[in-house]
Amino acid sequence: MPGVPTGGFLVQELRNPKGTQRWVKATNAPANVFEEMARQFKPALLNPLNVTEIKGLLAISLSNWSHAYALCVVACEAGNLMDAERRFNAFVTATADKPYPWAEIRRRELAECMKLAGSPESLRMHLETIRVEKLCALKLAP
Repeated sequence: MPGVPTGGFLVQELRNPKGTQRWVKATNAPANVFEEMARQFKPALLNPLNVTEIKGLLAISLSNWSHAYALCVVACEAGNLMDAERRFNAFVTATADKPYPWAEIRRRELAECMKLAGSPESLRMHLETIRVEKLCALKLAP
């Protein structure tokens, strides 16, 4: 997919040393291709996760609803209601043209997170409930 790499939610191109797109051939050694991909991927795959780097990558394209959603939750967890409201508004804008039930469900989840931002324990329990529901829906629950 053409474009600038913008984080783990989006496809990223493999690049040659001079920045041009790199095409992989079936004859290329898979280990070499993987090493090159791992070195270029952002956030870094071979180093411990850097939360600041991930937040920066997500913030680059807030028009992606999943980025705005994630950053709103992070702001709520940090107790930063002003930032959470900005991210919530970005989420609402990004999903305005998506008249699907999931968009309304995600909007309600974020609204509830913002209500609970002042109570870390209640917010943690709410987020855990959402996580379990999502895992059950994927049939991945323990």
